[in-house]
Amino acid sequence: DYRKRALEQVDAYLTPLGAATDKSLRDSFKRLADTKEEDVQVDIEGRQIRSLRRAGGVIWFDFHTLCGGPRSQNDYLEIASR
Repeated sequence: DYRKRALEQVDAYLTPLGAATDKSLRDSFKRLADTKEEDVQVDIEGRQIRSLRRAGGVIWFDFHTLCGGPRSQNDYLEIASR
């Protein structure tokens, strides 16, 4: 699967949180997306959800935004399918 190969190029587990981990995430996003950034608002199941960054089929959500609100399995399936 080509997606797995792309993710093997980045550190997926970062700790402790801080400036160094933020930089690593930004660098990984840039490497994976490799295209111009898009609007951070996405329409999922008729609701607007704000991402931190979005480009080239790669999207970066804040954990609280993605998991802290009322979401159903359909929301996550829609996000994953895109």
